[in-house]
Amino acid sequence: HVADAIALGAKLLAGGKRIEGAGGSFFEPTLLADATPQMLCSREETFGPVAPVFKFQTEADVIQLANATEFGLARYFYSR
Repeated sequence: HVADAIALGAKLLAGGKRIEGAGGSFFEPTLLADATPQMLCSREETFGPVAPVFKFQTEADVIQLANATEFGLARYFYSR
């Protein structure tokens, strides 16, 4: 999901790779900026410490985005 997001324009702000010496089973906590609904991290559950950050204009817009999935994935938003 990280590679897909970067290929589609997300910016990698932290992490993004496996932790060396951990047997290949551990992934660095990863922060992605400028995520979009077209990215796999928006449509599928990511089994790892990956936090994509989406921009939005209104709370109504982000609620619609959060509910636009056929899965019961957890989504959060913070506003002022």
